[in-house]
Amino acid sequence: MGKIRSVFSKIRNVFTDREVRRNVILLLTAPVFPRLHLRLRIKYGHYTPENPIDLKHPKLFNEKLFWLQYYIYNKSPLVEQCYDKYLVRSFVEQQGCGDTLNPLYGVWDDMNDIPWDSLPERCAIKATSGWSNHTFRTHGETINPEEVKARLRRVEKKRITFAQEGITFAARGKQHYICEHLMTSNDGGFPNDYKFYCFHGEPKYVLWITDRFAGGEPIEVYKDIDWNDRQDICDEFGYANAPKPSCYDEMLEIARKLSAPFPFVRVDLYDIGGKPVFGELTFAPGGRHSAVAQKEMGELIHMERMKEYKKALCQ
Repeated sequence: MGKIRSVFSKIRNVFTDREVRRNVILLLTAPVFPRLHLRLRIKYGHYTPENPIDLKHPKLFNEKLFWLQYYIYNKSPLVEQCYDKYLVRSFVEQQGCGDTLNPLYGVWDDMNDIPWDSLPERCAIKATSGWSNHTFRTHGETINPEEVKARLRRVEKKRITFAQEGITFAARGKQHYICEHLMTSNDGGFPNDYKFYCFHGEPKYVLWITDRFAGGEPIEVYKDIDWNDRQDICDEFGYANAPKPSCYDEMLEIARKLSAPFPFVRVDLYDIGGKPVFGELTFAPGGRHSAVAQKEMGELIHMERMKEYKKALCQ
């Protein structure tokens, strides 16, 4: 009996911690009570909207993204698959874009199974469900397995944060670990990133990013699909003259194919020596979009079609 009392005492002590209690409430409400979950996130200071969020009658871009997240994407096996950096590869192949996939050297269910001593001299090691904390091996330098595993574990902790934030499609599924080819630009640096904002299978805007790992703030430039400047969408980052890639038309076609099943998704591509290479699919893009963008992008997501998407994606 003494051991049982001790266990219950520890449980009671955990739930008297306010932050722990709040996080448990967020985890429990996200899947079944979307509007309550969002109100609690705002109340607890986990999210501070610039304007009130109306999930019942969404009009603005961020409102519709929340609606999609809670009512379709969190319930979609395809979205869950496409969030995973390894499992998405089969979807890319199914959509006829297999030639855009970055070469894969290995995939493991357990990070302890990674053959650290036989990895390629130039490669990227990533957890497949999550973001950041990648390890880049650029010139055959020695890899410290414990340091890399510590980074990979941080990604696992972020999955708990995603669940608290209501992005449950990013928190489910088995974590994998991959080693893939290290993509570089012609000068050996990190390649330019082209992120296509796609609505109902049609790209409408492009976010060009450069200098992501140069030590300072990255440069982010928004364009419309005709490559006209649209920096009014978001001006948080530095600006530069963005080069239109020689493979731009091919990128547009790839973005159309990969975004076809979804009401909204951002298709992230790289330009590697004039050839488009697939990066990832982003269903909940971050960043603060301007009031102009909120209204304009919001109008591009047609809520009257959501029954059609629920039927197709939530089986």
